[in-house]
Amino acid sequence: MRLPVLALLALGCGSRTGLLAPTGDAASADGGTSLQDSGADVGPLPCTPTGPAGSMAWQLALEPGPMADAGAMTFTGPWAADPTGATYYLGTAGAYPSTYSLIAVDACGHAMWRTDGTPYGESSEIRPTLLVDGDAVVVQIGAVDAFDRRTGDHLWNVSLDALAGEKLASDDQAEIGPSAAAADGTVYVSFETATTMMIAAITAAGAPSVVARTPNQGDLISFILDAAGHLDVLFNSALQGSYVESFTRSGSAVFAAAFSCQVTFLGPMASAASFLVMQTGPCVLSLQGTTAFTFSPAPEPGDFAAMVVGAQDRLYVNESTAMASSYDASGRRRWTTPLPHYGLGGPLLSQSGEVIFLEADLSSRPITRVTVAALDSASGSTLWSRDVGTMGDLATLGTTPVLLTNARQAVFGIGGNVVVALVAGGPPDPAAAWPTPSGGVDSRNAARGQ
Repeated sequence: MRLPVLALLALGCGSRTGLLAPTGDAASADGGTSLQDSGADVGPLPCTPTGPAGSMAWQLALEPGPMADAGAMTFTGPWAADPTGATYYLGTAGAYPSTYSLIAVDACGHAMWRTDGTPYGESSEIRPTLLVDGDAVVVQIGAVDAFDRRTGDHLWNVSLDALAGEKLASDDQAEIGPSAAAADGTVYVSFETATTMMIAAITAAGAPSVVARTPNQGDLISFILDAAGHLDVLFNSALQGSYVESFTRSGSAVFAAAFSCQVTFLGPMASAASFLVMQTGPCVLSLQGTTAFTFSPAPEPGDFAAMVVGAQDRLYVNESTAMASSYDASGRRRWTTPLPHYGLGGPLLSQSGEVIFLEADLSSRPITRVTVAALDSASGSTLWSRDVGTMGDLATLGTTPVLLTNARQAVFGIGGNVVVALVAGGPPDPAAAWPTPSGGVDSRNAARGQ
């Protein structure tokens, strides 16, 4: 069985194009940027925004490679950001692509490099992950490939077939991903066969091994490295319902817990310093697998679309009812704020106390405009907002990628392979528990950086 777009098993590396001309041009708008020397060998020098929060920093059209059909190539992202503020995007052509492209864009809005032709293979169900792992960009689709984040050079490839002991493309019940990464450069990949769930560890040099095996408990929904440094797998189990298994990084069992939640199908987990929270639940487990607390007042079932965990384990939530809210570490609501429109992306938490959301009016299609709004993390009051016209229809509620980078930019796509960056009040909060900037990726389903 082959699924559109996400069918895979990369078997080798593709070609790399060097520094690209800023086609589509990185158009500096009302914000403007100035080049600043970072004083360290961290890759392309980041640009520091000069405009006020909410102003446009740059806009860029992502260009396909010379051999690609420009009308068919679609880029998605940003999926990850590195310490310099560079962001990374995946491109595919058609419903059943045979290869993918990877583009890196620096904090000035210029395309740094592009790789083309990394092969896809086939598998029944994939949860892709793109993350920055030290000096590498790691892409897990079917196989796992690593690229130098500064140059785009291919570093290594790991096929999961040998680890699984079967050709995963021939297993209709196989599931691959997501992945996570630790601060020492180890990448962890979760995948299932019809009978077994496995966690593979891949060293920074690309050497793989299987560190944990457990019976297949059902759909593999989420996989994270939590605040205790444990590997947590969330299943949607036909027999046990919502079910989490936790392992040490060497594969020893920590806990296995079935639990009741308000919805029958959960989305990704997030980790606070002392508990796990199911982002679409809402429900919470301690890092030992026991019920941590209940929310007060109790949200409606399915209210949570996505969340970020700040300092002191405070939760900031993008609710599915055009609401934003915040809860303290015991589950008590701190504030709630109606949003003008439904949240497509975010929340993102900045060091300056902003909680940033990407919103859109979903009452009519296509979506021709999105709104980026920043709320005060202490009170929920609006700090600033900015309307941005789109170049094409966008994704559905809670799924549009938007990242806050170290260059104080909120970066997101507006359709038509066009990416924009708005100036934010600050970079990602280094005290935030989830997602954490130190993990090398600003994405809810990937690295923590333990």
